[in-house]
Amino acid sequence: MIKYLNKNDEQGETDLSTKTNVKEELRELQIESYFKGNNNISKEIGELRDKIKQQKETVEAFNYLEITNELVELSVKIRDFDLAHSVYESIVPAVLRRFKTGIAENEWEDAPSLFLNGLTIAHFKGIWTEEYLKALLQLLSWFDGRKGFTHTDKHFFLKMLVERYEEWSSILDPSIEEAFWVRYTDWCLQDYLNVQTEKEPFRKKFKAFYTDEKKKGRLSGLTYRVWELLVYILGVSEEVSDWDQLMKRLGLLIKNMTEEFSEKHKEYLMSIFDQLLTLWEPRPVTSQSVFANLLSDMRKEDFIEEIFSEPLRKGIDIQSWYRTENYGLVAACHENNLVSEEELERFVFEFAYSLYHVGKWGKAKEKYEHMLETGRAHAAVHNNLGVIYRDKEKKLEDALGQFELAKNLDPNTKKYEKNIQETLEKIQHEKAKPKRQMDAYFKKIDKQTRSLCISIYKLEGQGKVTDFMLEAATTFKGRYLSKLLGELERHEIIYYDSNKGWVVCEAVGKKISDFIDPKLEREIIKGNKNILYRPIFYHESEINLYRVLIELFPQHLVFPNMDLKTIIDVRKIREYLEPDVLDYMFKAHVDFAIIDTGTYLPILTFEKDSEYQDVEPNKSNAVKKNLIFEKSGLPLIRVRYSPSMDYDRLKEEIKQSTKEYILEISQYLDDETKRILASIEPKRFGIHTDIPTEEELMESWKEIVGEMIAGQTECITMDLEHSIATITIRESVKTVIELSAENLREKIYQKHRGLNSVVFSWK
Repeated sequence: MIKYLNKNDEQGETDLSTKTNVKEELRELQIESYFKGNNNISKEIGELRDKIKQQKETVEAFNYLEITNELVELSVKIRDFDLAHSVYESIVPAVLRRFKTGIAENEWEDAPSLFLNGLTIAHFKGIWTEEYLKALLQLLSWFDGRKGFTHTDKHFFLKMLVERYEEWSSILDPSIEEAFWVRYTDWCLQDYLNVQTEKEPFRKKFKAFYTDEKKKGRLSGLTYRVWELLVYILGVSEEVSDWDQLMKRLGLLIKNMTEEFSEKHKEYLMSIFDQLLTLWEPRPVTSQSVFANLLSDMRKEDFIEEIFSEPLRKGIDIQSWYRTENYGLVAACHENNLVSEEELERFVFEFAYSLYHVGKWGKAKEKYEHMLETGRAHAAVHNNLGVIYRDKEKKLEDALGQFELAKNLDPNTKKYEKNIQETLEKIQHEKAKPKRQMDAYFKKIDKQTRSLCISIYKLEGQGKVTDFMLEAATTFKGRYLSKLLGELERHEIIYYDSNKGWVVCEAVGKKISDFIDPKLEREIIKGNKNILYRPIFYHESEINLYRVLIELFPQHLVFPNMDLKTIIDVRKIREYLEPDVLDYMFKAHVDFAIIDTGTYLPILTFEKDSEYQDVEPNKSNAVKKNLIFEKSGLPLIRVRYSPSMDYDRLKEEIKQSTKEYILEISQYLDDETKRILASIEPKRFGIHTDIPTEEELMESWKEIVGEMIAGQTECITMDLEHSIATITIRESVKTVIELSAENLREKIYQKHRGLNSVVFSWK
């Protein structure tokens, strides 16, 4: 046993009143330290130190041991290491002597905080000697954060360890060091993540230390995983990392766990997991995937699940998670059988609501109906069950009944009355559906979309009608097929059945069946042997222009040689034109007109000019034609090019001309401009509005594939003209990427809908 206090020649009874006063003064100092600067309470600490020294306590009087610990801790906290050292010299000089003569294990267990703080003080005061190094090595081998250390400053102790790492780590056995870091992490968690104290930022320095030392590979990989966890614990403490990032690192530690490592440090690993899960305040949406990954990693091996399953169950807080809208976590607990039968019954409403929120409405319905059957249904149960009947199962009458029951139980909640009114409107809407569907089929979709609808009807009865089947049976592919299906579904002409696939609604289906094999009355007028007809194009340049326009406007009709009186309303334009111009209009045509297949209105016209437009009367006629188009509001794009211009160059010139026109009218907000812009695909003309940057793509890629695969990614490049992303990856992960390529592309498309294609390349 160490003689902690100075012996006084006059030993006697402990003066309890004095002891009480000292404690009270210390508490006042601790409170004062929150409001004063570093040196403002140094004087008071010194006075209290002297007062303790003067007490006539015997060697065995441990009454002041705790007070001494607190006084040292307070001195370290205000960074007055000279003052802290003076407390040792005045009150517990025996501790300082032990650093020189050696510390016995029972002495270490008696006063661990004094020894650890003594090492920290020696380092920062600059009095470190070989004796302190030996003491440190011995204490690290005995270290167990659960045995004392109440008054140890963990922050400064960690800084001391890092700054002297090369000195002590070169001597200490790696297995002992491994055990220390696991125990230290367990020990420091509460201090860094729960106790709100001001500490000097240290994460950045510790991260650099971790990065450098990891390269040396002196310790096991899992020890470095513990260090990485510590980096993020410091990050959360300093508010430069978020909790989800910290929990992901916990998941990586668990994912890479070995049976040998877990057996060595089982108790402390369980404690780390338990503390983190208890302190974690999950966020709606983002934390759901973190929790799911934790579950997946935890169940990878039986020995891992054995260690972490119990702390996981203890850390689950259904009520708190539900209250903070972490419905995904609540649902995950239900789906992974992480709660008891008693909790399933106690939180049945919370589970039902959360399951619905994550899309598992069938299971939510079962729980709400269970509450009905067991007589526990309140107004919210009836309302939520009504929402499922109405929005998911389309049982409008049943839904109406549930909403009315909810209103009867709680007439003051406006939501229930609103749901009743919305359901009544849906019932009326449903009754009018057949007429609405027929109107949409004949008036709101174009010929191609109608053709797809007929194909779906023909395929019914031949198995489940899938997108794959439609691609094989029609000329519609990929995104264009999806677009047409979306349009049909939006107009309620088709719907998707989980068993049958795409199905045409009854009203339209009956109409199609009436016309699926129509009778055609036909008459063929036989011609004689005369050849009194001619091609519509005379020159190769005209044919090339026609082909370019068809390629650039694939979803429109491209008509050559359109009479102006066919595409311009003569009755309306008459008052704006002089008689000679009007007379010319009846005779003139435009070389090409682009026609909207939905409204059959022209959206653009093109005129191929030549040198003949430079001489009369063609020159005057060109002026008249310009005036006609100007007054009509219909755009006319004139192009002039030599016959020697190749196809690709011509296509590019037309693209640029059209692009200039699109950009020019994009500033206007009138209905006609909106109609024209809506019918044109800007991307075909090099206009991209929602193309992600390479940096945004890299962020999404990391989020989708994780750090390991992202680390194997060389670069991501964007072809802005064609909206194509190329991801260059190392050959070492080629097999992994190829196995999940389609799934990865789909996830990227979901995040960046402006992309036309994602290409993987290997290096």
